[in-house]
Amino acid sequence: MSPNPFPASLPRDHNPQRRGTQEQGKGKTPLYYLAWRVNPHDIVAGKRGYRLDSLRLDFVGRWSAKVLAKPDSGERKRPQPTFKMWLGGLEDEDVYYVVATNRRHPATIMEEDIQYARDALPSFDPDSEVDLDSDEVFRWYRVVKS
Repeated sequence: MSPNPFPASLPRDHNPQRRGTQEQGKGKTPLYYLAWRVNPHDIVAGKRGYRLDSLRLDFVGRWSAKVLAKPDSGERKRPQPTFKMWLGGLEDEDVYYVVATNRRHPATIMEEDIQYARDALPSFDPDSEVDLDSDEVFRWYRVVKS
């Protein structure tokens, strides 16, 4: 099997093309997720507990509460955050708190969208070294097949 011509991840400020865009010599741009990659052991369990589906529900619930408290003008559609696992392949033990994807043009993602998602992130163990601003944590990820 030939290697994928698209990188497994990109820095946050290197937006991928919109998904499906034909790139010369590479093929169609795959789906990328703009996300924070976190080890689940660094997360403090939320009100629903520590199960992975609970981490997703807590994140999306907190984001929804923030958005409903400050509705936008309706002129544009906000990206809807989600929670993903195994983006780095089946050996990947991290979880991903997703702000947006490249299903729509990445240039439409606003700092406000990122802040809403960031405000919805869980608490982290004080002894963990999670740096949410680090390029190693917050970046564009695609699914890697193992």
